[in-house]
Amino acid sequence: MKSIVCLIILSFYTFSATAYAEDGIIKSDTIVGSSEQVDYKVTQHQGNLTLQLSTRDNKTMMSMLRHGVTVFFDLKGKEKEDVAVTYPIQPIQMSMKPEGGREVGFQSEAEINQMKTQINTLVTTDFPEEALLKLYDSKENFNVLLNGMGISATYFYNQKENLLTYQLTIPQNKIKEKSKNDFSKLMIGVQTAKPDKSKRSEGSEDLNSSMSSRGGGNRQGGSGGRGGGRGGSRDGGQRPGGDAEKAPQGIDFWFEAHL
Repeated sequence: MKSIVCLIILSFYTFSATAYAEDGIIKSDTIVGSSEQVDYKVTQHQGNLTLQLSTRDNKTMMSMLRHGVTVFFDLKGKEKEDVAVTYPIQPIQMSMKPEGGREVGFQSEAEINQMKTQINTLVTTDFPEEALLKLYDSKENFNVLLNGMGISATYFYNQKENLLTYQLTIPQNKIKEKSKNDFSKLMIGVQTAKPDKSKRSEGSEDLNSSMSSRGGGNRQGGSGGRGGGRGGSRDGGQRPGGDAEKAPQGIDFWFEAHL
């Protein structure tokens, strides 16, 4: 009798493993992990994908709230930024110390409590409702509470634990390509505070003009024209010297979500 029971149990586990390891790609209904002070969780339920991003890091919270979060979806696993949801889409003015300061912000208990109170007030009463959906060459603004797309996005803040959570739910048919329904290679990118290319160009021109006036315009800087690679966690775009210390502590990473 015991041998029969063991055989049944073994058969069950073998079936489960086969179901989730089809084609050599491990699949799951739930993906969890962490990167750059952010814990993430992806779940698949009734045709929807839900992404949760949580952090207790004060600077990361400031970046998420001030500049919004952009979430990218790439079904081919190539980290393409063709499909994305950004929320909120307008920078939010907050009267706190810059999140990219010299590690002097939020040192006192009074400053920390003030920050918590302001975040709680912002998230619960004053937070904007407009988001942006990008589908390849098209862009569409929508309200996260009232829309016909089936997309919802919201921020939660646990003041006692100082935990900020962003939750995005999107129908899978919004991100799939044509009739394909294969999410086995899905990669999700998370980004905040993306540098403005026009402002960076203006800054580079000003810098070059300054160097030319000093007789150094013909010499090239030590860094190349482009940043590092795109795989895994990426640096937030800060450069040594200049305004690097004043730049927001943005997050910028990709992770596998094979569903």
